[in-house]
Amino acid sequence: MPDSKPPAPFASPGLAHGAAMRRGGPPGPALLRQSFADAVRTLPQVEAISFGTSAEAKGPGGAAIRDAGDLARFFNPFQGEADPRGRPVGGTGTTTINAEVQNYRGDFGTGNHVFEPDGLRLQAKVEAGRFDSYLRGDLTRAQGGFTSNAPGGAVPTRLSDIGLKPSDLDRIQVGDVTTNGPVGLAAVAAMDRAAGTITFDALSGGARANYGGNFHLTFTRFGFAPLEAPAAIEEGKTQEVRLARPLPTSVVPGCLVRGVKRGPQPVNDPRSMAQAVVATISDDRRTVRFDRPLRFGAVLQAADGDGLLFQPGLWSGQIWSKRSYGPQRDGLSAQAIRVEVSFPAMPDDRGMPAYKRADVEVRLKAGAGILWGYWPALWLFTWRPGPNGLGQRIQPNGRNGWAEVDILEIFTRLGTGPSVWTGNLHDQPFERQTVPSPLGGTWRSQPADKRFLTPDAASLLMPKPITDGKRHSFSVLWTRDSVVHYMDDRPICLSQWPLNVTYPHQLGINLACGSLASGNPAALFFPQSQGDAEGQFLTVHSVKSWEA
Repeated sequence: MPDSKPPAPFASPGLAHGAAMRRGGPPGPALLRQSFADAVRTLPQVEAISFGTSAEAKGPGGAAIRDAGDLARFFNPFQGEADPRGRPVGGTGTTTINAEVQNYRGDFGTGNHVFEPDGLRLQAKVEAGRFDSYLRGDLTRAQGGFTSNAPGGAVPTRLSDIGLKPSDLDRIQVGDVTTNGPVGLAAVAAMDRAAGTITFDALSGGARANYGGNFHLTFTRFGFAPLEAPAAIEEGKTQEVRLARPLPTSVVPGCLVRGVKRGPQPVNDPRSMAQAVVATISDDRRTVRFDRPLRFGAVLQAADGDGLLFQPGLWSGQIWSKRSYGPQRDGLSAQAIRVEVSFPAMPDDRGMPAYKRADVEVRLKAGAGILWGYWPALWLFTWRPGPNGLGQRIQPNGRNGWAEVDILEIFTRLGTGPSVWTGNLHDQPFERQTVPSPLGGTWRSQPADKRFLTPDAASLLMPKPITDGKRHSFSVLWTRDSVVHYMDDRPICLSQWPLNVTYPHQLGINLACGSLASGNPAALFFPQSQGDAEGQFLTVHSVKSWEA
């Protein structure tokens, strides 16, 4: 797609204030003093979608989405990529891209896409297994520490070194998956009651020897077992697997599967490239057949200690627009989008880090009612449109580059909570300017890197939870060199972000339920209980857009 600028680009006060992008610099440009309605007053409205069984089409570009048939006219149930027959094969569609805990279907399933009178509820639903973080231990260096073994290792950890008692072994099963200190995952490989020890296999985050520091060690009902046969899983072909040891009883038909590439130093995140689920388990719990061939995006080898991680069958909802957006499209220079949504009501949570067992227990007790792992997102991602609203997601490092605009993300974990707004821009450097907002809030910092150049304006801690059961709007005004974020029609920040891509963007609205990538497990960024999982939803009320 050619990148030709229109002869008369959209102009609004304050969109080219490079020096002012430095936090603490000159007074904010005019856009940071305007409401969203004032900022888009001169832009033609091209879309006004209302959701719900009582929805009505109103205004320019008006449309009412009252049922799944209406929804399919404007949105896909997955992002971007499809094969020639229209079946989803990639993107965030029916797969996960951040070792997410939930999965998505390739259709608008009624259990995950629920129409209410005034909105479309994207709903998480557990169809197999149970979420249960049932036991927590301490990793105390003074007492010897915690060891998680690379493939071939079998060094045990004493129960007393991880704050457990012999009676705790009655609750633990071989194959149970634990958080591994401050980062990663480990699985119970063996237990010796007489010696009072547990042997752990490192799954991600690296192997550890005599590790301590009073970090928590959380035991979950996720399950892991290394491969026995075939010697390697053939991508897109293998559908039945023989495991080297029996699965824990928490793994049942309907559970989801992720591939774990361990290797000499197990540092890889669990991965999946298809929504394969457990179909049958043999009586000895070592042979598993799946509902479709396995696709993990990597070759899994029995000789390397690679294996499969099983988790409860948690399904969620998402929608991806058939319409394209973005000011980089031919003849355009400005794009505005406003999404009105509501979230479940949760108590306030400051999102302060906690890794020690005692601190974690205090946080969980004080945060009663927090839905751990809650991760709603409104975002735009580059794609190559195709027939019938299908197309291809432009992969990172792919041809012609890629870009992502996060209108909103809420990360409900120990480090951040439901009072924290996040709106990042990927994958080109940007600087951000903020001004005091009538909505209040305090900007939080993160370390600067080559992409994020304003480290003291990373996320916004609001005075009250964003997840309060009420309607809120989240918007962006996006030009070819800037993005302004809004919450409830009030400006939050202006980011200088010269765009260097020509492909258009899809709008995605999805409800993720946490992640097992990197350090997320130790931050409890996944449901801690069945209630945490099934209480998660995101209701979409309207989508409007303007462009010129």
